[in-house]
Amino acid sequence: MFIQLNKKAKLVWEQFEDIYNNKNLSFFEKREAFGKIKSKFYNYVINVPVPYDSDRIDFDREKKFSFYVSEFENQSRNYNYTENNFRQNTGYVKSGIVLSL
Repeated sequence: MFIQLNKKAKLVWEQFEDIYNNKNLSFFEKREAFGKIKSKFYNYVINVPVPYDSDRIDFDREKKFSFYVSEFENQSRNYNYTENNFRQNTGYVKSGIVLSL
């Protein structure tokens, strides 16, 4: 899951999309271009285990480029966060489950 936690994360995602969608780049050129942003990109990726009896996680959006994405301006209901107060970040939450902090 890619979390657009802040404007920097949104920019990194946009760079990733540009690389992935660039039809002028070969597979190897895309891989090389991604290598340049890879460390920044994975700063915003979290792993959520897929339930044993399912082929996907509970998420309110479809995958983009093999990632579930919680967008900066349009957060997922399954991953609530604030840019400036990390104490309010709940992390991944399945639909219908309410956490008390």
